[in-house]
Amino acid sequence: MNAPIKAIIIGASGYVGGELLRLIASHPKFELAAAVSDSRAGQLVGEAFGHLSQVLSGTRFVSR
Repeated sequence: MNAPIKAIIIGASGYVGGELLRLIASHPKFELAAAVSDSRAGQLVGEAFGHLSQVLSGTRFVSR
């Protein structure tokens, strides 16, 4: 009944995007649907943000 809110972060490889990824990764009511970054499309999020490599393991940046 309490389905998570799906979130898409546009500009996810920048400073603010990284902070949003961090907040969403630890938030109980949000679920990351996509991390959008044209410059890092296909790259693992953990390669850009080492501190997120465990909580977002396997998550890759996608392009628009």
